[in-house]
Order: sequence, then structure tokens, then C-alpha cells
Amino acid sequence: MEWISLAISVAGVIASVVGAALAVCAILAKYKEKVDRLEEHDKEYRKEVKQIATDVAVLSERIQNIQKSIDSLASSAQAHSPIQLTDRGWKMVKDSGAYAIYEVNRDKYLAELEALKPRSQYDVQEKAYRIMSDKFNAKEFQPVEQWAFNNGKTMDEIIRILGYPLRDYYFEKHPEIVNPAEKY
Repeated sequence: MEWISLAISVAGVIASVVGAALAVCAILAKYKEKVDRLEEHDKEYRKEVKQIATDVAVLSERIQNIQKSIDSLASSAQAHSPIQLTDRGWKMVKDSGAYAIYEVNRDKYLAELEALKPRSQYDVQEKAYRIMSDKFNAKEFQPVEQWAFNNGKTMDEIIRILGYPLRDYYFEKHPEIVNPAEKY
């Protein structure tokens, strides 16, 4: 009888140990699932952080190009109303071939400007400048890239100042917006 009691006690202890082990396994499985999810989230966050770092690098380069353009613009356009290209500015856009490309596409650019419905001469100027600024990486201006590289210029500073000829072209096509007191 003692053996039976002992066997029942040992079986109870074994059952308790097995039950506890199963409970621990269930808890560990639950935490493993959480760790796996966290690892997956970590991979996603790392991918997003990597993309953000790439975007920041691109933006940083763009800001540097804009700063160079601003510095160059000071000597490429005259600061009076309305802003006009200097001889240096005209030389740069003509020598680079950018002006010839602009002339071929100016009606397309004019349509883009007209779609923005500028409301004043100043608005025309700013919107024309913005339209051309966005063309720094346009396919039609790719032939200018080699000239820019060879002459220590950025595409921004070459293409951007074509906003002024676009502004003047808009004024030719829309004389109703032009203030007769200002010459362009």
C-alpha cells in the first residue's frame, strides 16, 4: 500500500511538474511571438529610417544646389523691377544650350504657366520662376548637364533663370496683365 501511495504521490508531482512546464512553454511561446513581431517591426522601421536617410541626403544636395543657384543668381540677374538677366546670365543660358531648349518648349511651359492663372505681374514672375526651377531634372534639359559639369555650374542655376524669359513671353501673350508703367 505504501508503494501505491508513493506512486500516486510521485505521479501527482510529475503531473504538476509537467503542467508547470507546459504553462511555462505556453508563456514562452507567447513571448516568442511578441519578439518575432517586434523583430518584424524593427525591420520595417529600419527600412523606413534608411529611406528617410536617403531622402535627407537628396534634400541636402538639393539645398546645396539651391544655395549655389542663389549665389550665382546674384550675378546672373539684375535686381531691379522687373528682374532681368545680366549679360553673364544670358551667356550662361545660351552657351549651355538651355535657351535653345527653352525656345523649342516655351509654348508648353507657357501653357503650364497659364494653367496656374497668375493674377499679377509679380505672380507671373514667381510662377514662371517656379515652373522653370522644377525643370532642373527634366529630360529635355539632359543635354545641358555635360556643359554644367564642365563649367562648374548646377542645373538649378542654369534652368531656373529661364523663368525670366518665360515671364516675358507670358507678358507678350497676355498684355492685359502688364502695367504700362513697368517695362519688361
